[in-house]
Amino acid sequence: DLSAHYELVNDIDASDTSNWNGGSGFDPIGEYGASDVTFTGSFDGNGYTISGLYIYRNSTNAIGLFGMTRDGAEITQVGLENVDITGEDYVGPLVGYHQNSTVTEAYATGTISGDYRVGGLIGEIYDSTGDSEVSMSYATANVTGNNQVGGLVGSNYGGEVTNSFATGYVSGSGGGLLGYNSGTVTDSYWDTETTGQSFSNGGTGLTTDEMKGDAAKTNMNF
Repeated sequence: DLSAHYELVNDIDASDTSNWNGGSGFDPIGEYGASDVTFTGSFDGNGYTISGLYIYRNSTNAIGLFGMTRDGAEITQVGLENVDITGEDYVGPLVGYHQNSTVTEAYATGTISGDYRVGGLIGEIYDSTGDSEVSMSYATANVTGNNQVGGLVGSNYGGEVTNSFATGYVSGSGGGLLGYNSGTVTDSYWDTETTGQSFSNGGTGLTTDEMKGDAAKTNMNF
C-alpha cells in the first residue's frame, strides 16, 4: 500500500540485500511514473537506522530506498548507514525522485553512483505545489556521477533545503551541497575540504574545522 503510514520499530540490518533479485539488490519502494506506482504515504523511522542497503540498477531511473515520492509523502527520523547504491538518473540513498513531498531529520552514509541528478541523500527535489522540502538532514556519503551531482541533493527544482549539510566526497559536474538549484536554500552548508568542491549551487561552504565543535555553533545557523 503506497499511500499508507509506516513506522520502524527496530534497526534493520539490510546487508543481505546484496544477494536479492539476482544481484540487483533491493527493489525501491515506488517507481518513477504515475501516482499509483509512487509512494504517497508517510514513513517514520523513529530514530532507527537501516544499514548495508544495496541496490545495483545502473540502467534504471529513480533509485533509492524510495524510488519516487509525491503528493504529500512524508519521511522522517531515519538513518541510512553504509549504503551501496547505483542507478542511472535520479539517484539518492533515501529518495531518487522527491516530488511535492517532505523529508525531515534523515541522514545517509556510504557510496552513491549514477549518471544524472545524483545526490548523497536525494537525487532530485521537484516542487510544483510549494511544499517540497528537505530539512534538518545530512549526508556523509561519497557521490559519483556525470551531471547535476551534489553532496546532499543532485538537483533542486523549486524546492526548499533548510538546516542541512553535506561532507562526503563529490565527483562529477555539480557542487558540494547541490548539483543544481532553482529553489531556496537556507542555513545549509557543505565541507569544502572533504567534498573536494569549492562550489555549490546554493548553501555556504565551510572548512572542516569550521564545521566542528564550538566553531560549528558559530558558523552553522541551526
